[in-house]
This record gives sequence, structure tokens and C-alpha cells, in this order.
Amino acid sequence: MTYSVVAKCPESGAIGVAMTSATINLSRATPFINGVLPTLSENGFIASLQAFADPMLGYESVKVLEKGSSFEQLENHLEAYDSCWDRRQLGIVKVSGEVYAHTGENCFPVASHITGDGYVVLGNAMAEGVIPTMVEAFERSEGQVLAERLMSTIEAGMAAGGQEFEGQHVAEYASSLAVYDGKQPYPAVDLRVDFDLDAVRKLRRLLTHITGSRADKWFEALQKGEMEQIDPTWIFEVTGNQI
Repeated sequence: MTYSVVAKCPESGAIGVAMTSATINLSRATPFINGVLPTLSENGFIASLQAFADPMLGYESVKVLEKGSSFEQLENHLEAYDSCWDRRQLGIVKVSGEVYAHTGENCFPVASHITGDGYVVLGNAMAEGVIPTMVEAFERSEGQVLAERLMSTIEAGMAAGGQEFEGQHVAEYASSLAVYDGKQPYPAVDLRVDFDLDAVRKLRRLLTHITGSRADKWFEALQKGEMEQIDPTWIFEVTGNQI
């Protein structure tokens, strides 16, 4: 019971993922991140593991993709490896921009995915029409920074009906957003909300708060060893104001 978007920004080269789910503590299992820290490596990727998420599928993907193998070879490997492949949902975007997605025939209905140029949108246990609406939102946001594009895509999915199981709406209890740009040894954005009935809206609140904050200048100065440039009050700033 999860929906997500994984994408690469064609302008900045950054790669990121946003997801929301009825499953609390989801971030311990998904997304799976490889080869994007401290820099973006050629075979690096982000994988959204959904529908009975098994992190081992991420590790198995590393074994295959680091050899330079194709997505067809990856799918053959994972299908042979995983006895529950027909129940899994998986979306991958590589640092190169290549995209792969799988939705097993026995995923929670309604389950589907759509891939595009450098992105994949996928979900299971969804209301009808949610995934196409998310794709429209992502494509409509072209030109904006990646974190905003990912966030607005998840918001569009929730507004279109979000999660549904056996005719009943299912609340989004957990949400997360991460972006990696290869410019520092930590994510450019790394936010999550857990065990909250308003998880998506509060994720938006977090993103709004960090946008315009000078806290990033603190970390940049630390990385460069420019300690004399640091104003200690920056770390407490939220959108330019003291907390």
C-alpha cells in the first residue's frame, strides 16, 4: 500500500525519490539507495521497493547492475531469485537516467506503473486513475527543482484519491523525500514523516521550512573547512527566521 516517484533531473543531474504509504517505519526497508554518495557513480541507482518490500531485491540489483548488465538481465535474475516476484512492485532509476519498473500480477489491486524519460511512477492498493494523475503532475512541473517536482507529484496522487483497499480509503501514515546531487557526502534533501495521519502535508511543511534556510551554508562551510565563515545561528534558521 505505497505510491512513489523516482526521477532524475535533466538539468542538474540530481536523482531522487518521494514516497508515501500506509506502512509505518517504511524507510527501514525502502527506498534502496546505491552509488549516490559521496558522489553519483555511473552505475548508481535508486530503487523504490513496494508491495511486501524486500530490501534483498535491492542488494541483488546491485550485484547485477554493477556488472553493467541490462534491465532485462536484472528482471530475469530477480524473478529467479524471488519466489514472491508476482507480488512485488519495483521501480528503478539509474544515475544515467535509465528506468525500469515491475508490477507483479498479484500485487494489491489497483497496482500499476508508468515510466517516462528519466522517471517512474508506481503504486499499489490505489484508487483508480491516481498513477496517471501523478505522471501529469510530474511532467507539468518540468523546470522546477527536483525536490519540488517529487513533492508535488506525491501531493497530486493524494489529491486524486491516494490509497484504497477493498473499496475503503487508506490513510498515508508515512512519507519521505530524498534527493542526491553528488555535490556533498550527504543527501541534498533527506526528509521523512512517520506514524502521522497527515504525513504528506507535514512532509510539504518540512520541505518548505528547509527551502531558503541558511543551514545548508553551515554544512557547506564545514565541508570546505571554512570555519571562520560560519555563523552559528544559521543552523537554527527556518526559511530565514529563527525557530
